Amino acid sequence: MNSGTGRGPVVVRSASFATFLLVGLLPLAAAVAQDEVVLLRMLHDGNDFRVRTQAAFALGRKHDAHYLDSLEGALHDKHPVVRAAAATALGEIGSALALPALQLAAKDSAPAVVAQARAAMEAIKAAAAARAGVAPAGAAELAPRAPGARLPAGTRYALLLGDMHNQSGYSGDELSQTLMTSLAHELSSWHRVVLLAPRDASGVKLVRDQGVPVFRLDANVTQISREPLGGQVSVHCEVSILLLDEPARTLRSVLKGAATGLEAPTGPLAPQEHRIARKAVAGAVRSALHNATSVIENAAARATVKPSDSASAALH
Repeated sequence: MNSGTGRGPVVVRSASFATFLLVGLLPLAAAVAQDEVVLLRMLHDGNDFRVRTQAAFALGRKHDAHYLDSLEGALHDKHPVVRAAAATALGEIGSALALPALQLAAKDSAPAVVAQARAAMEAIKAAAAARAGVAPAGAAELAPRAPGARLPAGTRYALLLGDMHNQSGYSGDELSQTLMTSLAHELSSWHRVVLLAPRDASGVKLVRDQGVPVFRLDANVTQISREPLGGQVSVHCEVSILLLDEPARTLRSVLKGAATGLEAPTGPLAPQEHRIARKAVAGAVRSALHNATSVIENAAARATVKPSDSASAALH
């Protein structure tokens, strides 16, 4: 497998591959209806790989996370051009929930698929970092902070992403990564909250020095169960999220959530169950965080953080 030697070669390969597809498929563009039902049918059932490829591109240009399931399914298409197009489309949509599927696609036997999957992951992580002001999940460290950097006005508290574990006994290391990306995705939309990357000691100090409390979130997949339900493939997931003070690690609350994913059988059972499990984890995270704001607000109201002398001087 030719994975390239750095970001430059991957980007060049990615661009040339996309250009080849667009040039080769321009005659089909007029035949591509923009109605989502038609596009999804073309992606799933198109006899010609070029039709499926064009449908994947069209869905990606909609920038709508509702198409994640279908495009992730297309990552397993029998034709590598369709798989690469699906990876590109997921990158355009930009949802962190697609990262686990793209990580698997980055191990594809076709170099073009690997290149597109890697480019898509980089695009998604960069977009998440820009939105949340946090290093993307899996990054080694944050960019250096400027001395004396100030938090956004009105910041209520900061949340540090902690340890993520799959304790369900269900195989699949990617479920821990799904926990991380799902939490980051959900929390990035919270207002007046700073989100900190794992092991970001400098970020914790920066926040606490300005008198703002920091809470740590450790999460676990506690249960994954699979059983047929009405002829469909069913995966049930339960998660537990621990809310702790940082750096004291005093337990403040335990947030629990559950979700069940259902799909009609589409092919080999194991890959489909893994895909549904990842989505069930994401749904369980949303469930656990449903009333979390009030819990954390109460904890923040009781927290006492004394700004450091240097921070106090900067405030006056």
